[in-house]
Amino acid sequence: MNGKINDWLNRDGEATKMVMELTIELSYNEWNKISESICNYKNTVIDKLSKEILERARVYFKNGAVMR
Repeated sequence: MNGKINDWLNRDGEATKMVMELTIELSYNEWNKISESICNYKNTVIDKLSKEILERARVYFKNGAVMR
């Protein structure tokens, strides 16, 4: 894993939780190969989580903010 992403996830527990929820949702949709794009496995929950994770990452990396 990229060191900067690892640092972010270690500092932002909520983002880490969201990534885990996203992985679980994807597995419910039978996505099981990390090398495979998730595009064919999306639903509204996955879309929502993906957008929220992306926004948290943008704020963290743009501002260096630690979200709690």
